[in-house]
Amino acid sequence: MNIMKKFHVKKKSGEIEEFNPKKMFRSLIHAGASSEYANEIISKVSSDAYDGIPTSIIFKNAFKLLQKKDKATAMKFTLKDAVYRLGPTGYPFENFIAELFKYKGYSVKKGYVLKGKCVMHEVDVVAEKENEKIMIECKFHSKPWMTSGIQTALYCYARFLDLNDGLKSNKFTELTLVSSTKFSRDVRKYSKCKGINVLGWGYPRKSGLSDMIERKKLYPVTIIESMDNHTISKLLNNDYVLLKDFVNADLKQMHRLTGISETKLKKYQDEGHLIV
Repeated sequence: MNIMKKFHVKKKSGEIEEFNPKKMFRSLIHAGASSEYANEIISKVSSDAYDGIPTSIIFKNAFKLLQKKDKATAMKFTLKDAVYRLGPTGYPFENFIAELFKYKGYSVKKGYVLKGKCVMHEVDVVAEKENEKIMIECKFHSKPWMTSGIQTALYCYARFLDLNDGLKSNKFTELTLVSSTKFSRDVRKYSKCKGINVLGWGYPRKSGLSDMIERKKLYPVTIIESMDNHTISKLLNNDYVLLKDFVNADLKQMHRLTGISETKLKKYQDEGHLIV
């Protein structure tokens, strides 16, 4: 991999670090770019970069180059940002996770209120299939540097225990914590000790949230990079969360529900069809 120069980048968290071409190379290959074109993109963004350049600009420059060659690959390259665009509230992210489990063959319930032994609890998602009954707690962070810490795991596990102590039958068989970003080292250690399933960005390795999304092409509708925030909000509020469902939805019905013109919706559907 030929890099013209070394330089530092400014992450969204404000941290400064040396640009890592290998990291970008992996991301480009993962999105579907060829090794040759990935190297070409890295060389180009490196030659145009300056010391202290924000990572967002590096990302945008790589995205523009990808878009010129392969729009589908460019869309996949934005997957992490697409998940962040489900915010700012956590509700669309909960809907998205519920849909992922539905495609895995589970029946799901969202915002389910149950009585524990001591108090009432609202569970983000309950997923059931055969002898499985999973309590799923979703933690949405719109900032990539934010992590789900140990307090989250302790709190959710305490609720899990209280609910199972209060249920006379059909108890939960497992607890799953899902995060839009990463888990702290303590969360991973505690979850392994207590038998809690954790699903975060890139964790567990090769079976994390991004892998789960890409394996079945269960992209969020927000992966359409050209889609404006008003349209995103209208679609999410009417439960059009998965790109698969959006591109196959009836235009007239969507127009009635969202007030968005059929012409505009059709344009976004055509873009979405590139990757599903």
